[in-house]
Amino acid sequence: MTKENEVNSVNETPAEKSEAIKKESKKKEAPQTDGVILPVLVEFTFTVSVIILAILFTTVVGVSLLTGAKLLDIVIRTSATMLVVGGLLILISRQISVDVLNAARLQEEEVKKKLNESSALEHVKSKPARSTLEQVEEFQPKDEFEKHEEMDNNIPSEA
Repeated sequence: MTKENEVNSVNETPAEKSEAIKKESKKKEAPQTDGVILPVLVEFTFTVSVIILAILFTTVVGVSLLTGAKLLDIVIRTSATMLVVGGLLILISRQISVDVLNAARLQEEEVKKKLNESSALEHVKSKPARSTLEQVEEFQPKDEFEKHEEMDNNIPSEA
């Protein structure tokens, strides 16, 4: 810290200090993401599942308290209810997540397939038509062709 900053920090009022701290924290606070953004449907499913479990928890505990159940009974009822309904919500959320992921993969594959088809068409259009002789020369190297000619020349003719 420089001397000017030290002098300013001594002369500042507490309100000014808190404003300066808020400004610094706003600058430093940037949402940290790992680059993973869930689709809206998946986020909605997870959020609804959590809300349902919270409402269910409070309902079971409230009804159990109103009926005068013992603490152990309340814990057993609540945990059993949360386990069963939570398991069902997990299965539903998992199925939705898997289906969304499969749909995204299929869409990506279709895009790649279209790109490959369009690049193949452009590749064919960009190459000029070649003659049969050029195709044969490309297929068979000249060295091999010359060897075969020499072998043909070395064979004695019967006529």
